[in-house]
Amino acid sequence: MINGFRTPEEIRKYLSEIKSMVSDGKAQISKIVTAVKLPTGAIEIAINDQYLEQKLEYILSAYDDQMRLNTNKEIAMIEAIVV
Repeated sequence: MINGFRTPEEIRKYLSEIKSMVSDGKAQISKIVTAVKLPTGAIEIAINDQYLEQKLEYILSAYDDQMRLNTNKEIAMIEAIVV
């Protein structure tokens, strides 16, 4: 954990494990909350409550191992919570 946030590796592992559990029918989720640091330094909070399995798949494919957006490395996911 860095500055109260999980490391990028921990975030990726957490989301991957949740995605596997949902895919296997071992878990149900109702929301995905993400915190993304923008190039300006601002932190954007997003709450998703629909198409959650697809959202997990998108996050895991759109962000690299360091949770930086593949299309703009200045954008980084700094936290994610699944409920």
